[in-house]
Amino acid sequence: MLNMNLPNTVLNVAKIVEQSKVNGPGLRFTIWVQGCSLRCEGCINKELWPKKTNQLIKLSDLLDRILNTPNIEGVTYTGGEPFEQAEALYYLSTLLKEKGYSIVSYSGFTYEEILNSDDKFKKLLLSTLDILIDGRYEKDKSAPLLWRGSTNQRVLFLSPLYKHYEPMINDLKLQMEFSIDPKGEEVSIIGNFSYEILEEIRKRMKSYGIKI
Repeated sequence: MLNMNLPNTVLNVAKIVEQSKVNGPGLRFTIWVQGCSLRCEGCINKELWPKKTNQLIKLSDLLDRILNTPNIEGVTYTGGEPFEQAEALYYLSTLLKEKGYSIVSYSGFTYEEILNSDDKFKKLLLSTLDILIDGRYEKDKSAPLLWRGSTNQRVLFLSPLYKHYEPMINDLKLQMEFSIDPKGEEVSIIGNFSYEILEEIRKRMKSYGIKI
């Protein structure tokens, strides 16, 4: 294991949902990171593309928050592009695995691109995952598949833990979840659905004075 200095290590976070059922198996603590260089057409999280400072959270604080969240079986990384903050997520994942949590990550990069990367932390992060959901979102291949939005994207089981899900990964399953922030000021919609659906929901909710 590499030397870790957690108090000085931060993750640039866009959003956190502490308990989600649509971002991998079971009930999961889900982290959206800020920043993505891939910028897929039709992405529903365009506001997460810019590599600007959003919420800089110390890994030690984030770890404490996860450990104090009840009933979750694991953590999911999404975004944004998690593998563009691979070093911080590798450190976090290593500690979470020691505590018995499962780790799932989305990435627009393919498994092969990560393996062939010159960035050692991308490979190290990959080594901690139970599931990688890989590949860029392709608008012309859009489909409501389990945990993903286009047919080119893959669910790769990198440990035996969730192999029993393998027969169902190509089932059509529109997943949508509403989350209200702790202050009650904003509603988030998460899941696997198109940008067009999101925009229609935003328009309708705005008419009721609800920000999404």
